[in-house]
Amino acid sequence: MAYEVDTENSNLFTDDDINSEIMGLLLLFRENDDSRFEDVLREAIENTPGDVRIILEDGATSGGSSHPGDTEDVYGSTQPIGSDVVIRMSDETFTRRAFHPDNNPDNDPEVISLTRGLLHELKHAADIASGRYPGGGTEPENSMTDAEYENSVTEWVDDIIEDYPELTDSLRVKYENQEVLPADEAKPVHRNFDPEETPRELNDIAPGGGDSDAEDTDTYADDVEERIDEGESEASPLVLDLDGDGIELTSLVSGSAVYWDIDNDGFAEATGWVGSDDGLLAFDQNGDGKINSSTELFGDQTGFSNGFLALAAHDSNEDGIIDAGDTSWDDLFVWIDANTNGVSESTELFSLDAKLITEINLAYSEVSIGIAGNSIKQESSFTINGNTRDIADVYFTFSNLNSIYDVDHIPDINAYLVNIDLRGYGELSNLYYSMSADNSGIGNLLGLVADLADLSLSEAFTDDSTVLDNVRDIMFRWAGVDGVSADSRGTYIDARELEFLEVFRGSEFLQRGIHVNPGPWASADLEEAFDIALSNVYARLLVQSVGASLFAGDLSYDIVADNISGVVGLNQSTIDALETQGMSETNVDVFWKNVVRVIEYTVGVSNLSGGDQTYLDDAIYATDNSLSLSGIVADLAYESPLGTTYNGTSSGESLTGGSGHDELNGQAGNDVLTGNGGGDYLRGGTGDDQYIWAAGDENDIIREDGTGAGNDDDRIVLGSGFDIGDLTITRTGNSDLVIDIDNGSDTGQIIIENQFNIGNGHVELIEFSDSSTYRLDDKNYTLTGTDGADELYGVEEGGADSDTIYGGAGNDEIHGYAPNQNNDTATNYLYGEAGDDSIYGGEGIDHIFGGADDDFLDGNGGADILDGGTGNDSYRGEGRGGRRNSDQLLRWIV
Repeated sequence: MAYEVDTENSNLFTDDDINSEIMGLLLLFRENDDSRFEDVLREAIENTPGDVRIILEDGATSGGSSHPGDTEDVYGSTQPIGSDVVIRMSDETFTRRAFHPDNNPDNDPEVISLTRGLLHELKHAADIASGRYPGGGTEPENSMTDAEYENSVTEWVDDIIEDYPELTDSLRVKYENQEVLPADEAKPVHRNFDPEETPRELNDIAPGGGDSDAEDTDTYADDVEERIDEGESEASPLVLDLDGDGIELTSLVSGSAVYWDIDNDGFAEATGWVGSDDGLLAFDQNGDGKINSSTELFGDQTGFSNGFLALAAHDSNEDGIIDAGDTSWDDLFVWIDANTNGVSESTELFSLDAKLITEINLAYSEVSIGIAGNSIKQESSFTINGNTRDIADVYFTFSNLNSIYDVDHIPDINAYLVNIDLRGYGELSNLYYSMSADNSGIGNLLGLVADLADLSLSEAFTDDSTVLDNVRDIMFRWAGVDGVSADSRGTYIDARELEFLEVFRGSEFLQRGIHVNPGPWASADLEEAFDIALSNVYARLLVQSVGASLFAGDLSYDIVADNISGVVGLNQSTIDALETQGMSETNVDVFWKNVVRVIEYTVGVSNLSGGDQTYLDDAIYATDNSLSLSGIVADLAYESPLGTTYNGTSSGESLTGGSGHDELNGQAGNDVLTGNGGGDYLRGGTGDDQYIWAAGDENDIIREDGTGAGNDDDRIVLGSGFDIGDLTITRTGNSDLVIDIDNGSDTGQIIIENQFNIGNGHVELIEFSDSSTYRLDDKNYTLTGTDGADELYGVEEGGADSDTIYGGAGNDEIHGYAPNQNNDTATNYLYGEAGDDSIYGGEGIDHIFGGADDDFLDGNGGADILDGGTGNDSYRGEGRGGRRNSDQLLRWIV
């Protein structure tokens, strides 16, 4: 019998109920390698021209036909609207199916099954989307009567219910509790963790948990970090020595580290931790019975400089003691993490009274004590059961890089169906979570990943400039930096790459601790780090989609270990197809490099059997006998190599680098330094040094220290095939000279650090292969700022010409030094351009132009011309009222 339902007032289910039910069904069916439900769902979403959506509406509808010509509402709550399929959850038919007696054999009036109605409606949705319903097309179903078609759908649902009797229960509860996890071993699938369970589970199985070193992730992320390596961070909570044997801590670099959101950024970081018999002082701010992050502990992450000052905010009677006389006393807890898993459990939280703690002394001493790689910086005392014990502000060492997402997420059905995931690092959540959150709008992440997943084998490997660029776009969108201006972090690096790395690592880049814009040498390391990430992300995305066909075996992507398992070798039929395709490729070397990149950065070419390596090498050779597998692997290693440091002596010698990013230090004497490719750092030291650059040497950085005597003769010696017309010489970064080289067939760049501000530490000449020379030390060149907020300086000494500086967009600070201290007629030209700029002239003659917006113009010494341009500008000059060097106020435009 069916239950009677008041359909006008039966808003039984919410959008979240339906969404969770669908996700639960997907998890269950994937676990059992059953594609029936997923196939139907894909049809409902994908098989209609245009963008198909399943819209879940919680609004009652009037009865009536869903399709023209129908006389009965046999299609229930599923309706086509344009290219959309709408499921109206309060429709009478949907509600009736929710109370279907087959789902309630015990006639329990409390049992309402969402699953049967949902299966029925999604089957309808798939048929509507593909034109399979009575009168809708040429499929066999189209010749059925309405009643026959309805019976066929019911049979389809009945078969599923029979195979999965557990569906009479609420599958939504199963999904929310993550009792069902996908385990499809036939293809790579992502693993979904319930956010609340993730830290606990990862503490046992993640790299850095269990028995390994949590300072490292044991993944490619360590290679990225190695190129930057700014060290670990630290943050504090208050720790109580409960048992009187001293405060006991665990180390980040041991298997006993845990994951905890120590810096309140929504990510649980691998961190040093408190021992199982000591406690953390806690305050359950949101009253949920758990300690969720360091916002509910007392430390330096609470807006106070240390934990004792944070606790002092609860000293309501201001007596310097926290005790029962303070209003917050009953709200304070001791968290004893007995199983040291970084998850607070109800059995681990104790009131202060329960632990016989009677007072905590707020008067602390500054100390410096190291325990297991962590630091105690402040210390005081507390009283427990009449005994005085230590309470300390402990600064745990933690890894921003090795983290897990620790925030509730809303699953997205379409993100699940894409069936691609990547582990996140730092402040980058797993790709599936990010796709679920960014699933609509122009350039959304889900769409970018889905487009990549739809590539054919030939499209995936054919052109380096498209597929790798697509992956770059995914990475930028994933990290939320796709809208960043490429030149907003200086002139040496794409700001999107740098800010991706900052999100990936979970910390801001600061050169020498203060500069947000990297210099040329730091930029080279950062670009190398990004290239490592790019290659690894590319390979993992491809191997979870079309690239999976490269391999034989049952592939599986492990979201925790961030690797591919189940590979037993290469799929030789795919290699054969690629060999055929390679015959017609224009850039066959690029084609094979993209193929080998997937193999190298997932399973590793060296891990293939000798037979597979030979088979792949033969295929490569057949398309171009100048190529080989070993050569392509070497090229990939060359893209991001760690280099070697070569040091000279005071005698003067010739130093030649290898193929990596090398550092050559000539020191004193007349040295000849040759980078030899790979992008190198060349430092001549004192003496007359020669820096050799030839075609293929890529981008070198030169630092010339000079002698200070004014008679050094340092020069760049270019190889054959280049003349002055092939060089573009500009000034950037205040003090650096950039030489871009392009003769039509070979390109590269030489950056001379501090060419403009180290006295006689300049490179004086460029020498060409015909022995002709071009002088570099008698010109200042034009300096142009970025779109960000720049600090730009003219040449203080060493140049013969005046300064010309353009601020660009952003709020800039521009200084024009006197180009020649003994020449009052030389003129600096300083342009603020857009933004609220502060522009300061030098001691000579300055022409200062504010440009747009509200600027401050200061002529300083000399006879200056100040032109504010548009906006509300302010001026300061010397000479009004008859002083010797009088300034002219050209215009003041408001």
